Amino acid sequence: MDVSNVKLKLDHLESGQKEMKGEMKGEMKGEMKEVKGKIKDLSSQIERKFAETDGKIDKIHSRIDRVLFVVVIGVVGFFAKGGVDYYLTSKKSAAIA
Repeated sequence: MDVSNVKLKLDHLESGQKEMKGEMKGEMKGEMKEVKGKIKDLSSQIERKFAETDGKIDKIHSRIDRVLFVVVIGVVGFFAKGGVDYYLTSKKSAAIA
């Protein structure tokens, strides 16, 4: 073998390795962009789910507030009616006696 042939073959191998490295870098960059895109998609889906859940929780809280308001007003009304009835009954019994 001639030294020049060996040099040519060595240069050819080195250039092939550089091309392969360049191709691999390009492929890796493409894959990384794809993965980043998927991560962004998942992130936006999660944010939408959180927003939906927050909306549902707000609706539930407003319903609970309304129910508690009705219950409190009912209890206060019940005791107020009982107090008025007791007052009227005691006034009638005092008038009779």
